[in-house]
Amino acid sequence: MNLMNTITLATSALAVASGMASSAHANKVTFPVTINKANQAIVQLKVNGMVIKALLDTGFNDRIIFGMKAAAALKLPDNGMAPGANGIGGAAATNNTKVPAGSSIVGAMGMAAVAPVDGAGFFFPNMNFGNFDAIVGATFLNTSDATGAFVLNAAKGTGTIYDKAQAAKLALLPLNTPTTAVATGSLDIPGQGMPPSATVSLVNGAHSASAPFILSTGVSDTLISQSVANSLGPLTVGPSETVTSELGSFTVSTAILQLGVFSQQSPSTMTVGILPDSLNPDNINVIGMDFYSHYSELIWNGANSTFSAMGVPEPGTWSIFLVGFGVLGLHFRQRRAHQYASRSMAGGEQPLAKPLSGCASA
Repeated sequence: MNLMNTITLATSALAVASGMASSAHANKVTFPVTINKANQAIVQLKVNGMVIKALLDTGFNDRIIFGMKAAAALKLPDNGMAPGANGIGGAAATNNTKVPAGSSIVGAMGMAAVAPVDGAGFFFPNMNFGNFDAIVGATFLNTSDATGAFVLNAAKGTGTIYDKAQAAKLALLPLNTPTTAVATGSLDIPGQGMPPSATVSLVNGAHSASAPFILSTGVSDTLISQSVANSLGPLTVGPSETVTSELGSFTVSTAILQLGVFSQQSPSTMTVGILPDSLNPDNINVIGMDFYSHYSELIWNGANSTFSAMGVPEPGTWSIFLVGFGVLGLHFRQRRAHQYASRSMAGGEQPLAKPLSGCASA
């Protein structure tokens, strides 16, 4: 897939979109994103009368998954085994569940039906997260197919999910202003609940390659597979780095490469982590938060299969974004034939760092 990109001048998508969908019944839902002590992007959900914390991750393929302790505290039904989660760092069993009716996003404004919390989901029967209780992913955020769009606004500390009609209108906006630049590239949206990706070019001296990269807000570092690394000839070795998730951490070697995500922008020279096969059974590559630090607002739009990165933010603005969307995360996927996207995890069971909100402490 070739990236078909344009670089224009743009204003905040949320500001413009508010003019086309300003009523309480607009076909979008906006919610606050808060920051926990581990510097993670957290949205609050209300389930069975209790408030829980959920991590936003556009690289998580499914709608919602709960840790073992959260599922038990919320009295979620166990609807039997699901295909296991298999990804970076290991594998784990998952079970099917159903989130009860009446569940909601805390502090949300707009049409709740755009991103319903209730419905099918998963939980880990033998594993807990550390500083949050659940993960909401691409299907929840309307980025897994052509049914909607998701905008992550750094300056406002908000997330906004659009339905299909509003995503189509958002795609038609000219977004022109003399103050803010935006780069827009093509998304590969495989559907079936899989997270979106973009084809990225990689250059190492005289060697070059291209490969699909998952666009994730849940991982700190940009990572390449061992097979991609092998295709790029002798690499300029960088310092080792530790990739950390709430399920553990692991150290990977790195290389200094040029990455081209937006074809009308010059490639970025970056230090990327190299995932050994033992930690990457699905052979995936990930664009992480280190790349997003150049931008203040991110837009995934399934209506026209584009990914937009808005502007080079002022230092204060990006510090809000970097803290808000954190350095810890993971990807999970259910094993599906002929699909490369993955949920990544680093193995090992850890208890929740604190009790669920609304649950009495022992």
